[in-house]
Amino acid sequence: MKVLVVDDDPTMRRLVVRLASRHPQVEITEADNGVAALAAVEAERPDLVITDVTMPYLDGLGLLEALRGSAAYRELPVVAVSAISDKALVLRMVDLGIEDYLLKPLDPATAGQRFDELLGRVEARRAAPTAASTTRDSLMLIDREPGYGAVVRAALGSRFAIVDDLPAAAAFASAIAAPPLLVLLGQGLAMPSEVVIARTLRASGASKVVLLTDHAVTEGGDAFDAIVQRTHVPQKLLASLESLIAGLRDDGGQLTKHLAAVGADLGVACRQSLGILTGQESSLVEAGDGPTGELVSVRVSLTRVGGSESVALVLRMTAADVTALAAPDGADEGAADKLLHAVATPAAARVAHALSQRGWTFSANASTENAEPDTDAAARVLVRTEGGQLLEAVLSVDASPPPAVAAG
Repeated sequence: MKVLVVDDDPTMRRLVVRLASRHPQVEITEADNGVAALAAVEAERPDLVITDVTMPYLDGLGLLEALRGSAAYRELPVVAVSAISDKALVLRMVDLGIEDYLLKPLDPATAGQRFDELLGRVEARRAAPTAASTTRDSLMLIDREPGYGAVVRAALGSRFAIVDDLPAAAAFASAIAAPPLLVLLGQGLAMPSEVVIARTLRASGASKVVLLTDHAVTEGGDAFDAIVQRTHVPQKLLASLESLIAGLRDDGGQLTKHLAAVGADLGVACRQSLGILTGQESSLVEAGDGPTGELVSVRVSLTRVGGSESVALVLRMTAADVTALAAPDGADEGAADKLLHAVATPAAARVAHALSQRGWTFSANASTENAEPDTDAAARVLVRTEGGQLLEAVLSVDASPPPAVAAG
């Protein structure tokens, strides 16, 4: 595994290098600012970047923004190492998606354990690089019109992994062997015909089959789950399929399964944000009851871009725990009200990012107060700080989302 360590402080850089070098088969490259780091990324193609936040020329935030803006490196794991005084910058980095956050000054004992965890996560993903793509729902297009796949990608590419480059017979065989969630069939296929393909695939119950029509259907209409008029406008194609796609989620629980998978991302984001905002380390609680008593809660609704699905993220703590974390000396009465909102914003951004990697594009709305989590939670995370305060974060499919509110 290749690790790039970026820090303008040679002493801190040596400590990070020493902690990372304990692991076998780790190759270390060093850089002393963000500009040098970008050059090292291009030259060395690391598997992980560990970066300070405050640096000359290009800081850690600028480095992360550059990586997230690059098609080649937008998924590169980045760890931020910073002092609590860098709070605003690091919260923005959490929004962009960082792998972890380490608070300066580093305690070699506790930092060593965190390094063990994060290097293990990165190594596991390297060993199974296709894991994310296997969770993405697939759509197969079998059509006579050259280039129509471009229209389908523009309409549905954020939701599905699209296969459109196989001849009809080969695509048919592939769909039987590994059924896609949705199949779009053009009208007038020669051999096998669209009716034969539809009846065969629907018999297994694994795929929904839609006919794209150029003219009226005279026979075999009952072979398809839906018949829609072919259009070359992506927005119209998406609109014509929207109810069927929503049904896919309801029938197969696809979104619920994806939410369960991103629970780990939610836990990491909550730990990072609490560390940045409060200066306390925290750990995940594997099982147990959530906070009880007088509760403070916030909710963020995430809505799917171009679709009707909505996800609810609810964070809860006791009023006493929020006050202890946000204003331990009682000096800032408003700090307690702001803390959960400040944790919820980057947590929702991390959830949206994780869902986008699975083919679901969501945008987060502004957080609101006094919300109850759904009883049918898809993912539930408990985080306990070193001071003993407990945070509960719950993700669920939202059956009746509130109207979208632009985040401020």
